[in-house]
Amino acid sequence: MPEGSKNIVLGGLFCWHRAFNTHGQKGALSANLTRELMEEFDIIHVNYTPGNASYLSAVRDALGDHSSTKLITQPDFSVGLWNSMDPYIMRDQLKKADFVFAVEPMAAKRLNHFLDMDVPVIPHPIDVSSIKRYRTQPKMPPTIAMQYHRYMYSWATYFYGTYRLRRDPEFAIRTALMNVNDQIPNVALDGCFDEVVDRGPYEVFLQMLSDCLINIDLPPDYTYGRGIVEAAALGVPTIGSHTVRAQNIIWPELSIPPYDEVELDRKLEALLTDGEFASQMATQGMQRAEIYNLENSYNLMVKHLEERDLI
Repeated sequence: MPEGSKNIVLGGLFCWHRAFNTHGQKGALSANLTRELMEEFDIIHVNYTPGNASYLSAVRDALGDHSSTKLITQPDFSVGLWNSMDPYIMRDQLKKADFVFAVEPMAAKRLNHFLDMDVPVIPHPIDVSSIKRYRTQPKMPPTIAMQYHRYMYSWATYFYGTYRLRRDPEFAIRTALMNVNDQIPNVALDGCFDEVVDRGPYEVFLQMLSDCLINIDLPPDYTYGRGIVEAAALGVPTIGSHTVRAQNIIWPELSIPPYDEVELDRKLEALLTDGEFASQMATQGMQRAEIYNLENSYNLMVKHLEERDLI
């Protein structure tokens, strides 16, 4: 493992405290609702989920009516999973916050319409500089990483989209379905891929991804794309869904419809046969991953809070 790897923080929601620790005065990750502790901070960020539907109320109640500490929030789930959220409860809870944001444009658009308020897009931060320490040269034979998404059982497009190239000895590629945490009934995934990798420690995932030549990440939903940014920071070109915000920003050339296995086959062959194109995509990823680094994320959040006189 790279030196200092134990200090790495999972990207996304869990990284805000590091962004504020690194570039602000201080930040902490805690579920403690003690008023004295919360009032040590200017901002309390709550991730709204249906599993903790009353948490915003609990924080607001603990702070009381006269606290200067501001409460900010964003819905956790991608919009395709909002079927599990009661819209009335979500609206009542979100309106208890001083500031509501979204991590990608479709969620922001929906919240703008439903809440009748300005909801900006602020992606969660990624510790890009720490991830870059995991960069390695791809191992041989070349392995194609494929990212499983547990809510959508996203494996079938990977299988169909790589079937032709996997059978062609000219390419001699291996396939690894990563981050699997449950099995699909009546489907033997071990027979569909060369390797099926369960979810594990974050640093192990980064090391395995860095060993791969190409990454494929096709969630059939609107997301901001934490995994896309992680692959970009590692310099691993990623074929991703056009519904994912980070894919369209980092690699629009490799953006495809999530179920289009024919287009997946075409993009994959281009990366495997055109070394200059693959190298260009790797470099582009490493450069554009910086958009999501801790400093830029901190500055974007502070900018929106200052515009609203919240800090």
